[in-house]
Amino acid sequence: MLIYAGIGSRKTPAAALQQMKIIGRELATNNWHLRSGYADGADQAFFMGAMEGKGTAVNYIPWEGFNGSPGNNERFVVGYTAEAMNVAKQFHPNWDACSSAAKLLHMRNVFQIAGLDLNTPVDMVVCWTKDGKRGGGTGQALRIAEYLKIPIFDIALPIDQHRLIHFVAEAESNTKP
Repeated sequence: MLIYAGIGSRKTPAAALQQMKIIGRELATNNWHLRSGYADGADQAFFMGAMEGKGTAVNYIPWEGFNGSPGNNERFVVGYTAEAMNVAKQFHPNWDACSSAAKLLHMRNVFQIAGLDLNTPVDMVVCWTKDGKRGGGTGQALRIAEYLKIPIFDIALPIDQHRLIHFVAEAESNTKP
C-alpha cells in the first residue's frame, strides 16, 4: 500500500481545499493510505476526500478530542513518545519558545511523516503552503520529509501539481504486479 501525508495550512484558500478533496478522493480510490492531523483547512479537506473515496486514513492528533475528533480509534490516534518529541525538537528552529500544546502539535507532524513507529515513512507529501514557502506547522513536517528525502508536492506551486500527477502514476505502476 502506498502512503501519503496530506497536510497544509489552516488558512488554505477554498479553491485549494477543493483540489485537496479531489486529490484525497482520487488517491483513496487507487489504494493510497492517508496520514494527516485533522487540523482545520488542508488536513480535513484531505480526510474528507479520502473518506469520499472510501479509502483508509489515520489522523495523528495531539490530544483526545482535538478539533472535535471522536478520540482514539482506527482513524484518530493520540500518540506520544519521547523519541518522537526528540525528533520534533531536532527539526524545530525555536523549540524552547513553543508552548506545551505547540510541542504536541509539532510531535504529531513526526508521526504524519514517519509513522507511529517512526520507521514507516510516507511515500510522498501533498500540501499547500502560502506562496509555496513551506512555513508554519506544515513547514515542520516538510523539514522532516526533506531530511528523509521524501518527495514533497506543494499544490500552491503549479509545477508541483504537474510533478504530483507524474509521481503518482509512476508510483502506482511500480506497485502493480
